Amino acid sequence: MKESGLWYLPNSQNKIPGKLFLDNNKSTITLQLFTTSYLSGNLFEFANTKREDDYVELILGDTSNGPLGDITLFACSFSKLAPIGGVLYQLHYSVQFVFNYVHILQRTHLKFNHIEVLYPNSDNFYNGWNSMNREEEIPRNEYVKISSTFRIDDELSIDIVDSKRHAISMSKDYEVKHSNHLKFNYNKTVDIDRIYQDCVTLQKMMEFSSRRKLAFILKSAKIDFENIKDHQQHTNLILLKSDDVEEKMGHTYIFSRLTLNQEPFENQRKLNQNWLLFSGWTESQDSLNSLTRNWFENQSLHPIYDFYLDTIDWGKDGAISNVNFNNRYLNLIQGLEAYYDYLNPEYKYINERFIAERQKVYNALESKELKHWVGNHLKFPKQATLAYKLKFLCDRYSEIFLSLKANAALIKSYPYKAKEYRHKLSHGKINKTFQGKDLNSLYAFSQVLLCMCILDSIGMEHKKIVDRIDSNPDINRQIPR
Repeated sequence: MKESGLWYLPNSQNKIPGKLFLDNNKSTITLQLFTTSYLSGNLFEFANTKREDDYVELILGDTSNGPLGDITLFACSFSKLAPIGGVLYQLHYSVQFVFNYVHILQRTHLKFNHIEVLYPNSDNFYNGWNSMNREEEIPRNEYVKISSTFRIDDELSIDIVDSKRHAISMSKDYEVKHSNHLKFNYNKTVDIDRIYQDCVTLQKMMEFSSRRKLAFILKSAKIDFENIKDHQQHTNLILLKSDDVEEKMGHTYIFSRLTLNQEPFENQRKLNQNWLLFSGWTESQDSLNSLTRNWFENQSLHPIYDFYLDTIDWGKDGAISNVNFNNRYLNLIQGLEAYYDYLNPEYKYINERFIAERQKVYNALESKELKHWVGNHLKFPKQATLAYKLKFLCDRYSEIFLSLKANAALIKSYPYKAKEYRHKLSHGKINKTFQGKDLNSLYAFSQVLLCMCILDSIGMEHKKIVDRIDSNPDINRQIPR
């Protein structure tokens, strides 16, 4: 898609002709300007190495003859500056978001209360058995409806918007094409940062379940009407009723550049439900809602979740380096340590209290010699060792391992071998570490152990964890046997 128009900064009269290029796969969005100056009107100074256009938050576009109408570009980064002839140059920006039908004058005005998001595999993840192509006596027309709603918290709920399209097939009377998208509903307007954070949080939960890196696309939104330039003459108006009070909202379609280096979004193969750790196929709606809500609530555990997610996708750039493998192993161990600390907050409390009490003793002493002695000899309570922490987690999930018929002898030795390799790698003794069977098996088991910790943290019962891991080929093969 290509849109020609005039482009300028909010509240500026300096309008520059140019074109907006939207890649069909949304992998790139580029604004190309034909200009003798920056958008601010300042002339290019090539003797000065400092540019003023590295990042432009908002750029407005007038494309009255095009289908997008008024346009707001958000998060625009300098791409290149190329000479055309004389004093005329091509100035290129890489754009993250395009909002059509609206002109937004300030970053703080990007407030929404409804937004539609498209995730790959969301139909398999949410619809479960309802997404099967069952035979029907009378084909129905294409329809779109909200099939279910998940309440995340008092502010946010997520609608699963279901669609089916019926078409004639050569092999049978008709076939059903099924898909869905998600709609985030907020009971008040929230800014773009909150929107993006919630979308990423849900994305990571789906990545955890599928063990695949995913992306998402923002499709459309309803924006606070008062924040739209010239809203008095605005025609793209939606009236919403909330507590019998009409709210004016402006509708905008959103084009967003994918941040992941991946295959075109629309061409991604849908992941079979058997490869999902949990989904609408394995959970009731209440159970899936509870798991999702707990995932969102566990803000303090999200860094631990990130340690795990970083190990599920190795990319497609050739062989894995030892450095990359070693670092990810260390990250897994750090995640397991952090989860033990989360389960045992008493140690943190004891140490914080000890510090406060020791300071009182220190302040009460007048003798410098005694103060020196207290500083050197009144030590912190002994901390649990890494081997103890790993053994604690192995014991915590011993019934799960027993049900999965794991090798008890290998699990018993795991805390001590894992500690040994962690110390060697973290202290730079790479020459003493063989990149072979031992480290590979320690890595695999550390990953599955952290996976159990995460399932446990979002409220999945241990019996269900057994069922989910036993039926998932990706995780099941990492259990030592």
